[in-house]
Amino acid sequence: LQHDWMQKRRERVQNKYDGYASTIDKVRPIDRTILSSYENQSTGDDIEVVVDETIELPQETILPSQSVQEIIEKYDDIAVGHCYCRNHAKVLGEPCHQTDIQESCFTFGKSARHTAKHGFSRLISKEEALDIFAKIRDDGLVHKVMHLRANPELREDAICNCCTDCCPQSRGFMLEPTANYTNYLAQINPELCTGCGTCVEKCHQLIIELNEDDIAEREEESCIGCGVCAYFCPENAISMVKTPLRIVRIMPPHQK
Repeated sequence: LQHDWMQKRRERVQNKYDGYASTIDKVRPIDRTILSSYENQSTGDDIEVVVDETIELPQETILPSQSVQEIIEKYDDIAVGHCYCRNHAKVLGEPCHQTDIQESCFTFGKSARHTAKHGFSRLISKEEALDIFAKIRDDGLVHKVMHLRANPELREDAICNCCTDCCPQSRGFMLEPTANYTNYLAQINPELCTGCGTCVEKCHQLIIELNEDDIAEREEESCIGCGVCAYFCPENAISMVKTPLRIVRIMPPHQK
């Protein structure tokens, strides 16, 4: 039933694609993407973080935590449970091709105690949480933070770690228009890019391509700033631009 329902949602959007596209500005974000890592996997060097100084932040602006480590350090109660999306795909005989990690949905504080009490998760230490996140990062999953009442100025309730073939918010599997908060934007250095295509393969939103000169380029308006491309780039040619909190709205690919 769930599979049929999801397929009907996808077909509805495709059949009325122009109508949905015209109203995408009204889609409200339900989560916030945070960086995969501040360190490049291949070189071990720091990923350059560039601060966008062209936009001034109001004095009252609250900057939410920008990394998994920051969030984990804030909470004494941490729980992890099975990913609903990957478990759903597995039950249908379509196991995830990107990762075999099943326990990847994290809850914090009151939410952690609640989900553990009712058997949806298990309480874990900060050390185990960081170990799981290290494996998640190396499989190229994207960290999506859920805030209380979907307000990024309020506390973190949970972190989903999304893959490209099971998560309904990844562009290749997307059901309908989606919106996402983020504070980062990937920036590719054409002088360092060798055109290997690693970032094209790893991009969660399918928005990076090689141009006619075999240099990687990305669609700025659709970049959710997850940093997966920067983490895996073998030349460390991708930096992350830190921006004020912004909303990225994305349409699923039009299947004509």
